[in-house]
Amino acid sequence: MYLNMLYFSYNILSMKHLHLLLLLFASQLSAQKQDYLWLISHSYGQPNGTQLNFNHDPVQIDVVQRKLHMTGTNASICDENGNLLLYSNGRSIANFEEEIIENGDSINYGFWYDNFGDAGYPVWQGAFFIQKPGSENLYYLFHMYVGFENGPVPVPMSLWYSVIDMEANNGKGKVVEKNIPLLEGGEEINFTQATSVRHANGRDWWIIVPNRMGPQYYRFLFTPNGIDGPWVQEVGFLEATTDFYIYSVANRRFSPDGSMFAENILQHFTQLFDFDRCTGLFSNPRLIMQTSNPPLSIAIGHVVFSPSGKYLYVTAATNNGPSLFQYSTESNDISSSEVLIYNCPVMNQVTECAFSSMLLAPDGKIYLNEGIDSTSYSIIHEPDKPGLDCNFELNDLVFPVAYPSGSFPYWPNYRLGALEGSGCDTIVSKITDIFLKKETFDVYPNPASDKVFFASPMTFTGMISIKLLNSTGQLVSVMAQAQWGGSISIPLQQAAPGLYFYEIDIDGVAVQQGKLVVVR
Repeated sequence: MYLNMLYFSYNILSMKHLHLLLLLFASQLSAQKQDYLWLISHSYGQPNGTQLNFNHDPVQIDVVQRKLHMTGTNASICDENGNLLLYSNGRSIANFEEEIIENGDSINYGFWYDNFGDAGYPVWQGAFFIQKPGSENLYYLFHMYVGFENGPVPVPMSLWYSVIDMEANNGKGKVVEKNIPLLEGGEEINFTQATSVRHANGRDWWIIVPNRMGPQYYRFLFTPNGIDGPWVQEVGFLEATTDFYIYSVANRRFSPDGSMFAENILQHFTQLFDFDRCTGLFSNPRLIMQTSNPPLSIAIGHVVFSPSGKYLYVTAATNNGPSLFQYSTESNDISSSEVLIYNCPVMNQVTECAFSSMLLAPDGKIYLNEGIDSTSYSIIHEPDKPGLDCNFELNDLVFPVAYPSGSFPYWPNYRLGALEGSGCDTIVSKITDIFLKKETFDVYPNPASDKVFFASPMTFTGMISIKLLNSTGQLVSVMAQAQWGGSISIPLQQAAPGLYFYEIDIDGVAVQQGKLVVVR
């Protein structure tokens, strides 16, 4: 990847060059493959699991042995090349070698942790991983905690997080902080599944946590300095209630570009908002009610956007059976744009037809599972086409083993970059200032023998990191500095003579690349 990077001569840098660099940064984001492996459990008690591998086209189905069952909470993250790093079932955190990492047990410890045992924590869409902005090695697992012990069903109540250092134990990882509360619920305010989307600056993350007992949304901002917030906004159609369970189940997603947010409230309605990635605020709430097939009181409702965000898909258990609907987000009356894509005439335990969760895949298709044991997934092959032209195929992805079970994973859109022209793109502004002033890093000596220095007279408030790669693009060394002291040196005693490439990042954004020759 780094061999193909553009190398700029900063002495003749122009706005045209700056634009090219920003395009390069956008292409780096688009290459991120943190969600390219989907880990799916088989029926509880079976030793194997299924893995959908989107590093292949078409998607490859593998039968693998997994350390953890994920019949409820399902979270994972890969490196930028699509190789598994970490995964969690809400009770433990395991690594790419199928080992529970050091201190990675007893996540969400409490009554429901014990009650569900090895099957996994009982919260669908209950956790997700985010690499800390500006950090090479720290990953945060945000996870929903079920607090009430005496209720009829487990429902999420609080948001916690745990921190993993992937440099520990020779790269196998260690939990360095565990079960840290961000929001604690009670009988009057209770929080349900969190979601996340990148800030418009392309580096930071918004963490959005709904209150399921009223129309309030709590938001945090995750930056290189930590987690700020919460701030609260009241918006939408959810009515305040004292009934702990009436809105206990919901599903929510951001559109791929982060500009919209959809939420299905089980047994009630779907609502759609516009979202401002600069401020983290919702606006323009629209109510979506199913018209052709009213939902049953036991409705299963999930939402997912098409790749462009032009269409919203909703699943529901209706009077005519489980159904899949399409809505146009561009319609002035979204409910009236409803198209019934498919209705399931039958549903049984060895499922012939049922709909539950949906997930937009890296291949641009939407996959549908059935929420219970099944032998296949259904697929929307062209979700950006209207109505039946979306090319829905029932039970189109057949598994080599029977009864894959459990929930889909949840990820934020890791490939979402900065919102150009937003006015709040602080990283782009920082890079612009560096290049317009023609103030860059001096790299000396070059050729180098024992060590090489990277120096600049500028003052930086963010994290500076310098990567050294060999001629094949393999990472040789990383040096990082939070408080800029004028220079960083990298020792070269262990580097074989030859050609190397360096990259200088500010808060995770590449601002300078070049060549370095090592001699003896």
